[in-house]
Amino acid sequence: MKTKRVAILSYPNLCTFEFGCAVELFALARPEIKNWYKTDIVSLQPETVAATGGFQIQSDIVFSKDKGFQDYDMLVIAGWSGIDIEVHEYLLAAIRDLYKKGGKLVSFCSGAFALAATGLLDNKTATTHWRYEEQFKQNFHK
Repeated sequence: MKTKRVAILSYPNLCTFEFGCAVELFALARPEIKNWYKTDIVSLQPETVAATGGFQIQSDIVFSKDKGFQDYDMLVIAGWSGIDIEVHEYLLAAIRDLYKKGGKLVSFCSGAFALAATGLLDNKTATTHWRYEEQFKQNFHK
């Protein structure tokens, strides 16, 4: 079995807790597990990303609209910067492309808003933070 490549998305006003959980799950070395994930932090911008609590996140890779997530087997969207923040169409297209090629998509908490914006959750069950439940239903329940 080959090592799976994982992209953890880094974005402006990053949700620090969810991002930290994703990094712990997928980027922490686990030598006791053969073929553990190879993980990159992929940023939507070339500059350092400001995160909740004043953290600054320096990413491994800057997202390319031309390349998308073609080098990855999984994308993790750990939170989203706000439930009212639009997800750019180029990012939505890249997420859809990853899914079409058989890639896995994972979202934590408000990251479900970004994932649902792709349309890939239409007519499916999804979860988000209880705090955002009603807004999620309003935005995406058809």
